[in-house]
Amino acid sequence: MKKNQFIEGGIQKIQGIMVSKNAQAWKAFRFISGAKSKDETRFFMSGIHIEHSGDKSVLVATDGRRLHIATVDTVQIKPGDYQVKENTRDFMILYPMDNEIQYPNWKRIIKTLETQKRIKIDLVETKNKAGFSRSLYQFFQATGAAVNIEYLEPLAGREWNVYFNEKEKAHTFVAENLMAIIMPMGGIEQIAVDENVQDPGFRNIAPEPKVIEFKPAKTAKGKKRRTA
Repeated sequence: MKKNQFIEGGIQKIQGIMVSKNAQAWKAFRFISGAKSKDETRFFMSGIHIEHSGDKSVLVATDGRRLHIATVDTVQIKPGDYQVKENTRDFMILYPMDNEIQYPNWKRIIKTLETQKRIKIDLVETKNKAGFSRSLYQFFQATGAAVNIEYLEPLAGREWNVYFNEKEKAHTFVAENLMAIIMPMGGIEQIAVDENVQDPGFRNIAPEPKVIEFKPAKTAKGKKRRTA
């Protein structure tokens, strides 16, 4: 973790904290940052939350529909809430948020989870669209839950244990030190299937292929040769 002071026009800006890809907790920071809210009007959800517990640090982010949690060895960052101003493949820069902002009670959400069923879903081979589509279909077959594809993309590259109860309630994904709690999409109507339909006449769309007939032709000397 590196602290950087930015100077512009002789005015010192607020001090930021740089987390580089060389940091031990880099993957954890990248994981949780994918769940923070993109809605600027929900300021209290647009950052990440850090807590310390013993020799561990807990990193948290949520947008109200999903919650990402990562437990890592203690990071040298004060507990609190941080805005992510820069988030690239090589680094991210965190800025302390207003102390008056109260982060959502994420622990209460965990206490209310109901888990009676468990499945395993392999998202390791999901870097291509075909693999991702296959995993998404397997998840739907097992749970019956419709999940926003955008919420599953940050989970790619790992195998997850998924705990759930009903398809309309939260599904909890767990892989080693990472956890993602995702709410399924609601208000999805089932498509009616008409099983008694007339022949749509698809055969009339494409004409029959023309058959080329080969006929023998006589040569000048009376010999036959094949010609089209």
